[in-house]
Amino acid sequence: MIRRIRLGFVILVAVVLQTTVFTHLRIDGVAPEVGLVCVLAVAYEEGPNAGAMFGFCMGLAMDLFLTTPLGLSALSYAVTGYAVGVFQSQIVRSSPWARVSRRRAAADRRSSTHAPGLTGTPRT
Repeated sequence: MIRRIRLGFVILVAVVLQTTVFTHLRIDGVAPEVGLVCVLAVAYEEGPNAGAMFGFCMGLAMDLFLTTPLGLSALSYAVTGYAVGVFQSQIVRSSPWARVSRRRAAADRRSSTHAPGLTGTPRT
C-alpha cells in the first residue's frame, strides 16, 4: 500500500516538473522526459509487470497535458517499461557481498605474491 502511494507521488512530482520546469529547459529544441526516466528506473528495479503498470499510469498522467491523442504516451511508456523490465531480468546482477568477496580475493592474491620492497617484509 505504501509502495503504491509512493509511486503515485513520484507520478505527481514528475508530471509537475515536466509541465512547469522542464518545458522551458530545452537543449537544441528538445525537452527532457522526466516521466520516461522514472518509468525506466521503476522497471529496472521492480521488473516488467510493475514497469508496464507504472509506465501506463505515468503516460496517462502525461497525456492529460499533451496535445497528442489520449493514451499514446500511456501505450509507449507501458511498452518501454515492460521492455526494460524484461531486459534487466536477463542481466545477471551480482549482490554487494559477491563484489566485496571478489575484491577481498583480489587483495589477497596481490598480498600473497612475494615482493620484498612492496609488502613490508624484511629483506634477508
